[in-house]
Amino acid sequence: MKFKIMLLLLLLLVPLAVGEVEKQYKIDLHYSFGDLVMESITIVPAEEEIVDRDLYAAEIVSFDNEILSINFFTVPLEIFWDGVNEEGEIDRGGQIILNETDLTIFVPYYENAQEINLYNPDLKLLETIDVTRFSKDVPTSVVEDEAEDVTTVGGIQQDDGEIIRTILWPILIVVVLLIVILVIVIVIKRKNEK
Repeated sequence: MKFKIMLLLLLLLVPLAVGEVEKQYKIDLHYSFGDLVMESITIVPAEEEIVDRDLYAAEIVSFDNEILSINFFTVPLEIFWDGVNEEGEIDRGGQIILNETDLTIFVPYYENAQEINLYNPDLKLLETIDVTRFSKDVPTSVVEDEAEDVTTVGGIQQDDGEIIRTILWPILIVVVLLIVILVIVIVIKRKNEK
């Protein structure tokens, strides 16, 4: 009887362990001589907290032209290098400034976001990224572009299986824990019968 109660409680608690995954935009950018160009954008589960950095800005705007969020980021253009002589001592070094680089930024996901504006340090608008296709709260007056088909999993665009892996891990952990608890309960029950 205790076993059945424990199993029932575990089955009732499993849905609580798998909550809604927080989302964020993953934007791949290309920097070239001061200009930023978006190469791709997807929605991914938030794996780590978005940390504001400095210089460039990503502004998320709603359909009502309300600013939902402003996040700051840097474009890594400096590479420091050291040279080693035959004795293994560092005897030279320097800094290389890149003219072009690729980077990925993460900004919060909003269901009512219309666009993401990217600004340089002088607040000059560099790029406007339309995120209407990811929004859930699209006003009826907005005509949606049918340029791309978006593959979604649970309301989130699928990005090379990242979403599936991220959602399946908690479920797999819960199932393994249930099996371990079940085995422990069976072993204890058999010991008590002897």
